[in-house]
Amino acid sequence: MKTNVCSGKNGSILVMTLVLLIISCLIIGALAVFTSTNSGNLRATIAREQAFYLADAGLRCAMNQMVNDQSGIFSKQSSRAFFSDTSMFGDGDWGFSTAIYNVSGRTNRLVSGGFFDGDQETAEVGCVDTSEDIYLNFIYRLVFYSGKIGGLFKVGGTGDLADFVNGDGYVRGSIQVAGDARLRHGELDENDNGVLELGEIWDNAYAVGALGSMTQAEFDAYSASVSPYMNLFYNNGEYDSGEAFVDSIGNGIYDENEAFTDVNGDGQYTPGNTVITPGNGTWDAGENWVDDSLYGRNNNRYDRAGGYYNSQGRWKTTYKVGKKTYSCASWPAEAFEDQGSTVDIPPEPFVDRNGVYDEGEEYLDDRNDAFDWGTMASGTITGMDYGDDSLGIRDALGGNPIIEPPDLVSMYYDRPKTGSTPAFAAEGWGHDVAVTAADYSANQYAVLTTSSPEHIFIRNPSTSSDKSVGGVTIRARSYSAVYYTNSVGTKVRIDDYFLEDPTDSTYNNPSSSGEIGSAGSKTYPMYLNVTADGNEKVYYVDGNLYIHSPVAYSLRFKTPGTKITIVARGNITISDEFYYNADYDEDLQYDDINSTIVKNAEDTLCLIALKNPAVPGNSGNIRIGDLQFGTGGSIHAMMYAENDFIDNNLGGSGQSFISIYGNMAAGGELAIKRAVNDWTRLDITMDSRLSRGSVVVNGLPPAPAGSVFIGNNGLPDWEIVPGTWKSASVMDQ
Repeated sequence: MKTNVCSGKNGSILVMTLVLLIISCLIIGALAVFTSTNSGNLRATIAREQAFYLADAGLRCAMNQMVNDQSGIFSKQSSRAFFSDTSMFGDGDWGFSTAIYNVSGRTNRLVSGGFFDGDQETAEVGCVDTSEDIYLNFIYRLVFYSGKIGGLFKVGGTGDLADFVNGDGYVRGSIQVAGDARLRHGELDENDNGVLELGEIWDNAYAVGALGSMTQAEFDAYSASVSPYMNLFYNNGEYDSGEAFVDSIGNGIYDENEAFTDVNGDGQYTPGNTVITPGNGTWDAGENWVDDSLYGRNNNRYDRAGGYYNSQGRWKTTYKVGKKTYSCASWPAEAFEDQGSTVDIPPEPFVDRNGVYDEGEEYLDDRNDAFDWGTMASGTITGMDYGDDSLGIRDALGGNPIIEPPDLVSMYYDRPKTGSTPAFAAEGWGHDVAVTAADYSANQYAVLTTSSPEHIFIRNPSTSSDKSVGGVTIRARSYSAVYYTNSVGTKVRIDDYFLEDPTDSTYNNPSSSGEIGSAGSKTYPMYLNVTADGNEKVYYVDGNLYIHSPVAYSLRFKTPGTKITIVARGNITISDEFYYNADYDEDLQYDDINSTIVKNAEDTLCLIALKNPAVPGNSGNIRIGDLQFGTGGSIHAMMYAENDFIDNNLGGSGQSFISIYGNMAAGGELAIKRAVNDWTRLDITMDSRLSRGSVVVNGLPPAPAGSVFIGNNGLPDWEIVPGTWKSASVMDQ
């Protein structure tokens, strides 16, 4: 029989072909899976890189806008307008968005999110506003301001009752200075036009030039030489470059030219040093050693070479294991620290003066590191000395630039910030908290829950008898309601709101622990518990506002660091005292309290009185004093009245002084009238924290167009903090 050999071969080939085909299919499948996986990974990698590139582009775009006085804040949608060619991004969800977060002072985090193909990545950079000038309405750079054309502002008094004003002032009328009162002179600029232009150099009024480090004797001599002008210094409570100081603290190390005692007579300062004598090569008592693990050596004793100390303290050179004895001759000495002797040689005594002002050193606060305009008027100024130009005195007889009142209409204070932006609204427009009659529907006089920011106001208290509301007694008080007649002939009352907090334990029971110095009960405060939800907000009060309590003589914020703005559509009457949380001397007496002793103030209160169209002649005023008793006292606040800033029955017999730390400004007149034979002293010190940028308060009106600019037009100078760019893209390399 013949065997078909070819048929067998063909069968084997077929099997092999099938096997190879199966293997090929498996390989192709694996390659397909591999390719698909890597394709997805590649796409994700591309999306990630594109997102990072977009995030970096957002940082650069934001910084470019910020240095050109724009916000630098973009949404993802608005960011797309910056790209001329968007084909590379396709139709997907892409772009960048930016935000800026304050870190401390003028230092901020600029954060940008990049978006591409479902991926989001973040880049950030530190940035700082290095400008020395803040764009702020000019009235908040002035200690007093009057916008009434042809008005007259008088300061006067003699001796301890003489008015004093610490800061720049301006009226659109005339100023009259009499008695022992003093107002500021302007500082000399290069072209003597009273306005500081970009790049100009100016001289500090009453300062003899840049000074600095002094001995105590030198400092005392300089202080004595300028003592006639100390009450005219533009001081700000902080050390500024060029001010004289006593270099008493130093930096703890010897600096060149510091005096020293030449102990060794070599003519050079010898610092302290330590002389170390090398070890002697053997273990000495007191030197550290390490017990090793050899037999018997873990004994808490130092063992020299060739043996060990047993538990009885005997030196052994052999040891036994079972019946066998072994020699220790090869054992090295235990490791030890071969310490030598040390001798400390103290440094030669020296006077530690480092030539740099250190916190705590005594200094003469005679300048403020900013240009000051002095006292300005568009009318005439009489009673000021114009004798010595070298002291920075600039004549101000009507040639000063006109400073317009702020545009309050564009602030739309009556509208909530959460609503749509009105046409031509100014930056910071609107209110955060509305204080209206509707808030008092439950308890008529008070809001008794701290969850509602309105709880710091009492509404329409009785003038005849105390009222009990929710277990709280609302005290009666003396004040006069204001009415108007509406379009249908009905007489309507304008609501009155009193700045008081019935939710706090000090309501009707002022806190003795909050007394300032040893002044007595006049400074026991009623606390206003402005919670975190109510802090840094603009309050719109639909009516008149009073700072007046029948029980407490003064008010204060309970939590240091409270900063609020209260805008009242009516009059603001201040007949009790309002103090900031600040550093006060322990031995301070009530009669000695004045505006110059507010150190390191922690709070900010801004009060704005708006006209009410229903009673335009009896609204928009700030009144100081009490019609009933003629009292007043210390007021810590930045204040602006759309109408007038006026007195209420002031007289030295009822109130010896009115002390304002902040400012007093009016779109109308500063009508502070006092009888010559019963003079109430007015002292006022500018709170420069706003203009220096150390605090920011919401809701203040911007400067109107054409008004006086501050410094370099108030533009910030943004810079990137070196080494802070954080991103995974290559753009930051």
